[in-house]
Amino acid sequence: NEYDMLPGGKGGNQALAATRIGVKTALVARVGDDGAGMRIIAGLRRDGVITSGVSTSDHKPTGMSFLINNSAGEKRGVFISGANAEIMQDQIPDEILVPSNMLLLQSELPPDQNWALLR
Repeated sequence: NEYDMLPGGKGGNQALAATRIGVKTALVARVGDDGAGMRIIAGLRRDGVITSGVSTSDHKPTGMSFLINNSAGEKRGVFISGANAEIMQDQIPDEILVPSNMLLLQSELPPDQNWALLR
């Protein structure tokens, strides 16, 4: 009978947490050209996360995850990658890939793009 819509995503939540403890943090991601994506990015930006590495998809909606509780209180999760399935490793500028910076990757992103970035 009820639901909550909360901004997030693993990468967004981690970027927000790092920013809140005082670490200069940039998020590289892809959202859909939709209200959900715009609200998520605006909220992260308002909280100090650098979002210049977030691009917008013309073809896919913003990714979503849904947590469902059954009557016994058991949780089930459904994850839809949406626009993040289109992310490309070249969205991260080479000048920030220096030894003094930390790079955190998500396994929900295309594996070939994560491996290309690591190389």
